[in-house]
Amino acid sequence: MVHLVYFSPDVIGEDFSQEARQSLLIGTLLSLLQNCLLLDYIDYRFDAEIRDLIGNLPSDCRKRVQVILSSFAKNNRIVRILEDDYSGKSDLEILVSWVSRVPLELVIEDSQKRWDAGKSKVPSETIETFPMSDFERGRSANVVRRDLASNSITGQGFIDQFLAPVFRYAEEIHIVDFALGVHFHDDFATTVAMLLASIAKESYFKKTLTVTFHVGVGLGRMSDHVKQVIEEAADRNGMKGQVAIKIYPDRLTGSPRPLPHDRYLSCEIGSVDIGRGFDFIDTRTKMINNTSVSLSTTSPVEVLRLL
Repeated sequence: MVHLVYFSPDVIGEDFSQEARQSLLIGTLLSLLQNCLLLDYIDYRFDAEIRDLIGNLPSDCRKRVQVILSSFAKNNRIVRILEDDYSGKSDLEILVSWVSRVPLELVIEDSQKRWDAGKSKVPSETIETFPMSDFERGRSANVVRRDLASNSITGQGFIDQFLAPVFRYAEEIHIVDFALGVHFHDDFATTVAMLLASIAKESYFKKTLTVTFHVGVGLGRMSDHVKQVIEEAADRNGMKGQVAIKIYPDRLTGSPRPLPHDRYLSCEIGSVDIGRGFDFIDTRTKMINNTSVSLSTTSPVEVLRLL
């Protein structure tokens, strides 16, 4: 659903006097904006280098590129985790040493083609080759809703493919499913346990990460049982004190802040809507139950904080 890409600032420094090349640059950036994260250094190097080069673009092109790049920043779509080793190597040479630590899928570079795709095992494209690349075909296919039949993929495979790329660099995760608190059963327990285990394993910011479950109130002592299961799963994965559960009354009771009907995982970069909710893993087979999944690049995290 979400892809990690390194966009070399050197691309902006090329000659864009021709309108055709301007269109390629803008089109590439708009495509990436749909469902990609841009990898950057912790010293905000991408911003600094782009700022130095962007003035060379023709006026109209420059304005459009600035708006697109601002959207990446505004929507938390720039992942700043790379660190310089101060060895005098170029940014791309340093990046090669990081490919074993981050799931980088593509490098977009200038026409000089200095990226060592053979050594890194990560392909590269220019803005000319990007539109017809294998990466772009796969990326565009992941923008639309996917319907998945029962047993078509393992539960862990579903998490790895559709959820982990979204929550991996999050510092705040919200899991919203009213039914999880009302109709809790074994598939919910299995899904929650496997999801929290994956979050603990994959999260880049595990030590500071917070996970909040938003669920409906159950009958009798159901809510106590749900809280116990979630807290025990958090403890098993070294996340004690980092997982919270918020319980909401029935939507028909006139609560001033009712829980949304939709079922999704949300974090700073966006949300993944899960059609059936968080019982998508079958307890017996560990395969998925029939569900759908779709990505929204808008995130209701600020709203969820107030619920």
